[in-house]
Amino acid sequence: MNTTSLRKLSSLDQIRLDQGTEQLKRIFYRLGETQKQQATFYINEGTLSFPSLFVLIPEIDALNLYDKLNPRNITAIKACAKIAGNQALHVPAEQSPSENSDMLYPVLKWMLKTGAAEDGLCNEYDKVMDGAASILIKTYQDQTNLPIIVDLIFIRNRKGHLIHDLVWCLFQARTPYTLNLIAGYLRSADPQDTKLARKLLHFASVQENAKGAALHNQYEAYLSWLKENYAFLYFTGESFQCTSDPEPWSVDLDAKYLCKGRAPADRNPLNPLTEFEQSCLHQFHEAGDEEKKLLSKYSNKMHNENIESWNKWMQYDLNTKIQIAKGSLGGAR
Repeated sequence: MNTTSLRKLSSLDQIRLDQGTEQLKRIFYRLGETQKQQATFYINEGTLSFPSLFVLIPEIDALNLYDKLNPRNITAIKACAKIAGNQALHVPAEQSPSENSDMLYPVLKWMLKTGAAEDGLCNEYDKVMDGAASILIKTYQDQTNLPIIVDLIFIRNRKGHLIHDLVWCLFQARTPYTLNLIAGYLRSADPQDTKLARKLLHFASVQENAKGAALHNQYEAYLSWLKENYAFLYFTGESFQCTSDPEPWSVDLDAKYLCKGRAPADRNPLNPLTEFEQSCLHQFHEAGDEEKKLLSKYSNKMHNENIESWNKWMQYDLNTKIQIAKGSLGGAR
């Protein structure tokens, strides 16, 4: 993921990438001492990326350039200070946007979009990236940056860095769309990617040592499973903070058996159950766990293929339903 290749570099970004962070800091500070207006022009460039602003925060503070900064930069610095708990900055109160500032949302998106590629810059920087992602998801219910967050998780994992907070943040979006994004990494040639993808997807049918064509096959197998179960997935809330093998999303077999869509953020049906559906569900609960998987799979398949046959099958007693399902699916789950 390299967003810098897709946009024009600012003057300060060019220095940072060509000469390094420390040289950028030295050049900017000297410029700020002798030509404050020029330093202000460069830091306020529209094409500036967040990493360059972040590394220059100490210089901005030392030079007291706050009253010269544009709203984007002031908002970003305030967000950094709050997320990282940095009490040493001296941003004047009149320069600090309110908590409900209209600027905060687009600035957080800018921070994440232009800053994700530099993840690992330092611990405080990574903390800011996590915080920006969390606020976008939890406060603004923004899902447009989910692909960036997924990429960031896998990039960080390859470096051996902690991902638990970022994974928690990702699943707090509470949309099965995150599973589609993660599934793409099942095709990665990097074993670290496929191992993490298997873990996050919690999909037992995915093979651990798959290579070559098998990588594509396991990806297709998962997409097939996801397509079958998408309408019946619900968010469990499990995370790495609670268990080493979390299952953030699970299939609601009741909903799949009744072929009744449900709200993905919880286990509530989209529409109230009829008396007949309640009766069918009571019967369904008498089956064993493996039989429930079989019955729900067959019910969903039959409902999609022939609604009249499905209605007739739903009238049968439990044992008859199980025998028909076994005969059709051969015990497949």
